[in-house]
Amino acid sequence: MPILRTSLLHHAPCTTADRKSPESLIPCHFDWLVELEPTQTPQRDVMTWRTLIRPDLMPVGAQTLITPIGKHHGRWLTITDSEHLSNHRGIVTPRRQGTLLKAQRPDSSILDIAIDWNFDAPYHYRIEHSSKTHTTLHRVTPESSS
Repeated sequence: MPILRTSLLHHAPCTTADRKSPESLIPCHFDWLVELEPTQTPQRDVMTWRTLIRPDLMPVGAQTLITPIGKHHGRWLTITDSEHLSNHRGIVTPRRQGTLLKAQRPDSSILDIAIDWNFDAPYHYRIEHSSKTHTTLHRVTPESSS
């Protein structure tokens, strides 16, 4: 089985007057990329969500809203240093990378995943899509994600 990756990037937006309008500013957040299929090229897109809470630091039983955003190029899974984004969109800094151990879809609105963040044990999550803009991330026990 190919190794599937995940990456958590901190996105600090640009706050200078170079931005065209105040509403174009997005607050600091994390982009969470999850590779559900092997990425053969750096340009291949991977699933991405915006979150204010770091999934790798969530305790079991915690939940948070996450926002599906446009898929990101697979190259973001492997960056190791901060990068300035074009068009004054801020700075992206990698915070943690991991390996996807399991991905199951019990139905079309649920994704159960297990990730090795290089801690003592894998972290298990349930991602529930209730609408195009409303998605909930749950950190669950291994038994509840199987």
